[in-house]
Amino acid sequence: MKILIYLLLVFFSDVRAELHDFHMSKTLVKHVQEEKTLQVTMHLFIDDFEEALSMSGVDSVFMCTKMENSDTDIFVQSYVRDRFFLEIEGKRVEFEYLGKEISESLDGVWLYMEAFDIEAPQDVKVTNKLLTEVFPDQKNLVNIRIDDREKMLLFSLDDGVKDVSWR
Repeated sequence: MKILIYLLLVFFSDVRAELHDFHMSKTLVKHVQEEKTLQVTMHLFIDDFEEALSMSGVDSVFMCTKMENSDTDIFVQSYVRDRFFLEIEGKRVEFEYLGKEISESLDGVWLYMEAFDIEAPQDVKVTNKLLTEVFPDQKNLVNIRIDDREKMLLFSLDDGVKDVSWR
């Protein structure tokens, strides 16, 4: 019986690894002047995200399924807060976690966050180290829109912090 379980685990872990050949997240940070908010929309592959949560000691998440752990949102918030954040004028922006939903392709999850009472920044320091502790080839794309200005940033394992200026 143990051999059968082992073989099943090996088989399914290989299949899972072949689900996608690259490790990438994408994030949109958008300033809404009328509301004075920073809105964040983030997309991560569910299998990669669950692997990262597992490595941090959180198992059996079953994200975006009927069997989802009731504390999943707490785990998601904690993980993201530790690895993705913005600083404006040297002060860390505090985001409110709004929730998550499964992507149309069913292999990813969309996360939503928002920060309030934020004027259009001129300088932003972005830290994005999502999933890099799990996948050395992880790339994290961040698109920042402030009014009609836009910047795209690409983060990797050795390059997790970037400064952006619109001066």
